This record gives sequence, structure tokens and C-alpha cells, in this order.
Amino acid sequence: MQFLIWHSAGSQAFNSKSDFARDAQFSDELAKHVRAKSLEVLSDCFDSIEIKTSAHVKADPIAKLIAQFVSLGFSEDEAKAEAAKVQATLASKEKPLTDEESV
Repeated sequence: MQFLIWHSAGSQAFNSKSDFARDAQFSDELAKHVRAKSLEVLSDCFDSIEIKTSAHVKADPIAKLIAQFVSLGFSEDEAKAEAAKVQATLASKEKPLTDEESV
């Protein structure tokens, strides 16, 4: 259901008649447009809707790795130590952690 809602709202917001492309830079105008189109899609199914928009901030790969370790039961300090080990191992191979390799 979540994918269907996401796809329907995205299709309405970024169809060929839209003033915005899918990869458009976040702006107040884009936020208003997406909220309006999402409201059109969702109002058929829901009575009370609150839609919030915000710019996507790409997560730091090391922060993502630490969060993954924490989700596996590591303490924050343990997760940071393990992430440092991963960084050191990759650095010794002269290969930094990139977004494509992060979890």
C-alpha cells in the first residue's frame, strides 16, 4: 500500500504536465506543488491528512554504518569503534567507504 501511495503521488506531482522534474532542486514552490498533488491522491482514501515536505539530506556513509551497528545491538561507543576499524581497514587498502558500499 505504501508503494502504491508513493507511486501515485509521485506520478501526479511529476507527470509530463508538471512544471517540475523528478530531480528538481528542493524549493518552497516544489514543496507546495508536491503537497497539493499528494493531497489530491490521498483525499480519495483518507479523511484527515497532514503532509510535510523537506529537502532530502544524503546521510554520511560512516553515520549510516554506525546506525547499522547500533541497530544490531552495539552501544554507541562500540559502534563508533567498529566503524573506525572498518575505515582503517579500507584506508589500508587505499579504498575509502563510499555511498555505494555503505549499508
